[in-house]
Amino acid sequence: MCSRQQSGVGVRDQQIETGMGHNRRSFIIITSSAIEPKWQFPPAMFGSTKSCRLSPVNTSILLAQRQVSTLYARGKGIFGALSLNNSLRDAPYFEKIPWQSLVSDDHEIVHVCAGWGHSAALTAAGNLYVWGRPYEFATLMRLNNINRMSSFLARMAAKSSNSSIFGASDGNGYFDSPRLMHGKVSSVAASAGLTTFLTEDGIVYCFGLNRWQQCGVTSKAVSSVPRNKSESSDMHIYNPVRVKDLPRCKKIDAGLQHCLALTINGELFSWGKGSKGQLGHIPPTSDPSDITSLPKRISFLDSRGRNIRITDISAGFSHSAAIDENGHVYVWGKGMSDKDKHGASGIGFVRVCEDQFIPRRLILPEDRKASELCSR
Repeated sequence: MCSRQQSGVGVRDQQIETGMGHNRRSFIIITSSAIEPKWQFPPAMFGSTKSCRLSPVNTSILLAQRQVSTLYARGKGIFGALSLNNSLRDAPYFEKIPWQSLVSDDHEIVHVCAGWGHSAALTAAGNLYVWGRPYEFATLMRLNNINRMSSFLARMAAKSSNSSIFGASDGNGYFDSPRLMHGKVSSVAASAGLTTFLTEDGIVYCFGLNRWQQCGVTSKAVSSVPRNKSESSDMHIYNPVRVKDLPRCKKIDAGLQHCLALTINGELFSWGKGSKGQLGHIPPTSDPSDITSLPKRISFLDSRGRNIRITDISAGFSHSAAIDENGHVYVWGKGMSDKDKHGASGIGFVRVCEDQFIPRRLILPEDRKASELCSR
């Protein structure tokens, strides 16, 4: 079982996916059950878990596999990531998303993914759909703060922010229903205003916020111009752009402001924000607070200086992790060092460690080997 948050529960032969949010109460699930869910968390009747993939949002979605895929949603509605008839209301229990009425002739969903304020679904035809706020961050934070005071005021503010002033559903900011973004897609990962996906031929694409080059390109290299003049083209990538200078890849993942891509040859590349060491590179200056990077290979060498093949990866909030061909686990990023942070007293019994800028191998109990991981 791979669990990224305690609020997520795995189900046999299903996928679970959460989004990034402060309340940590949301997740997306793919199941093979015909049960109409009326619960806040999946019950124990589903049995043991085969796999569970969770990522850091304030919305929840469940996908039940039947003859026709059925999508369910639970969680905060103010971001529009639930797609419950554009009501922006909260859903404390799982509710059915009217996918068949929202998307015509593309009903078999094979994968779902949750970002902070948006959700994504991948169909059997290889089509990628997103809804909610796939380019947002600042507005999400404002709405979340308002929601803490009043859910009514938050919904009113969200409806106002859906106007043309902020980017309506026919503009760049907000999609009130699933929007087709790309075809021939094999996998997708979503984060806070960031989406990366992998095509069937191993090419990586990104769209969303690009302040830290987390879309894998410089703003000057992108020809897309925002349709809403109030938005900055230096900060956003509105249409999927190919991440260049990458070999053919087989897996991708997205952290808060950085991405990872694993090639078919077992090489690992990272890009985006690296101020906490989450990119796995030695900082070029003594002040890492403004580190950004385009795709760059992370070095994994054995004691003889030979390259180590990586088999699995995971991007956390501000850290990353990987497994090599020998089952060894490596971590790097915020608080991933084994050294105590200078001047930090910790919280209770929790150690506060230094940031780790290059991969550090973990010594597992009884020298066990790992086969799968995830982190948030």
